[in-house]
Amino acid sequence: QAGGFGLAAAAMAVLAHPAAAQQPPPAAAPATPAAPPPPPPGLPFSRQGLVDEARKIASQPFQAPKLDVPERFGNLTFEQYREIRYRNDRIFWRNDNRGFGLGLMSTGSVFKVPVDIFIVEDGLAKRIAFQRDMFDFGPNIKPPDDKETLGFSGFRLRRQINTPDRWDEVVTFQGATYFKAL
Repeated sequence: QAGGFGLAAAAMAVLAHPAAAQQPPPAAAPATPAAPPPPPPGLPFSRQGLVDEARKIASQPFQAPKLDVPERFGNLTFEQYREIRYRNDRIFWRNDNRGFGLGLMSTGSVFKVPVDIFIVEDGLAKRIAFQRDMFDFGPNIKPPDDKETLGFSGFRLRRQINTPDRWDEVVTFQGATYFKAL
């Protein structure tokens, strides 16, 4: 279930750095209509709560995930999908001196099942809402309109390895089966 993956992502963020997570720097005013409403305030988070939720999900019968991506994004070729890039100015923890930042990945192409991604802040797991201004869609892809909702298909941890102006990918979790680490 999407919530389980989201809690796992939140757990990774907490275990990687125990300090409270910070929201990304405010984005420039969007050139499109207003963003979706903010997510709910959050759910209490603890390691034991994460373990309990994982056990609960594991004890339930399998439920096929809902494929929930607008058709035009679900039909993108892999090359087209690669044009959708998370904006560097929206990387979470970019200016927090943590040694890494968090970038999100959009649904589309073969990544049709959205996952919830949470940030743990002040003891609460807070779901990150998709906002189209988090992404550059490249020259060949029209960004989603107000009626189209994309979600996240995963996340990348990034780090400034070679130069201070480039955030290199060091770990990627995407979909149910794609994992890569430097």
